Amino acid sequence: QLRSSEIQRLNTLLLAITGNIEVGAAVLDGTLRVQVWNERAADLWGVRSDEVVGHSFFDLDIGLPADKLRALIQAAAGGRPAHDELVVSATTRKGRSIRCRVIVHTIGDGEKPAGVVLVMEELKNGNGRRK
Repeated sequence: QLRSSEIQRLNTLLLAITGNIEVGAAVLDGTLRVQVWNERAADLWGVRSDEVVGHSFFDLDIGLPADKLRALIQAAAGGRPAHDELVVSATTRKGRSIRCRVIVHTIGDGEKPAGVVLVMEELKNGNGRRK
């Protein structure tokens, strides 16, 4: 019971933070199921929070190449490294091809991290931030 209320409190805090940034953000738990999905992620990939929360990130039908991100995300979920990133080609919900920087941060420390945070940023001209 205590753990559930703590997780809910943390999810509320993370949603408040990720809702106010201009990049897509997702929080995955230790089993890589989506716990938080912000508005920018919904805008980029065309799926709302209520459609993805509780589902495995790798089962989502979005324009990110999950196969290319799998090793990066699984390594972060295992605690190594605590932060990493990859730039991939992706397709937005509107069918537009983009370059997307995906940054992965481990949540927690120790041998069994609590999950990962994914930050998804559309790049302009392949290397700069979108205006």
